[in-house]
Amino acid sequence: MAAGRESRQYCLSVRVWSDGCEEDCDSNGVPDDCDIASGGVTDKDGDNVPDSCEYARGDFDLDGEIGAADLATLLAEWGPLEP
Repeated sequence: MAAGRESRQYCLSVRVWSDGCEEDCDSNGVPDDCDIASGGVTDKDGDNVPDSCEYARGDFDLDGEIGAADLATLLAEWGPLEP
């Protein structure tokens, strides 16, 4: 770099709004793939579906099937809610 010149870095941020055609499993108005790309949600198994939506299906450990480990997680959380 020439003397006396400063280095500048720019960051471009693009916001994409859902038009209802993209998958948005958590109904937050942002398509799932955009949520994942922005880091707003996690996708441990890489299937382009936010993990928060998959937990609702019963696969708590996200191994692709509902099994004994998922049942153990459910039973560990079973009981009355504590205020």
